[in-house]
Amino acid sequence: MLMKECHAVENIWGKKRAYASMAFLIDVIPGAVMGAVFAQLSLLAMPLKLGGGGGYEERIQNNTFHEELVLVGPGVGGVRGVDDRVWGVRGVQGERGEDVCVVCNVPPFKAMGEVLVKIAREMGSAKVLR
Repeated sequence: MLMKECHAVENIWGKKRAYASMAFLIDVIPGAVMGAVFAQLSLLAMPLKLGGGGGYEERIQNNTFHEELVLVGPGVGGVRGVDDRVWGVRGVQGERGEDVCVVCNVPPFKAMGEVLVKIAREMGSAKVLR
């Protein structure tokens, strides 16, 4: 962006005014400082990157990074069929006419929201306890 700005000023006012003005320094100094700060942050994060293993996507695929949902309601035992991202379904079957309590694992964040929307559409009477 700085190069585009400099070329535009250079075309109008010439090279001397484009690169010897205070406006150029006002744009260059914060860029250099931010570049140095981000380089330091990258160096500080290097041990974590090297020793931490895979990233977020790999953890989701390995099912090591997940949230637990506790669902209560009639027919929530079939929650596994709602979405293929739901796994580890375990539950307590209630007596005849009682609600069923189910604990299942789902991916976190946005994917969990998508799964919750599908559960709400399929099982409107289900309640999420946790």
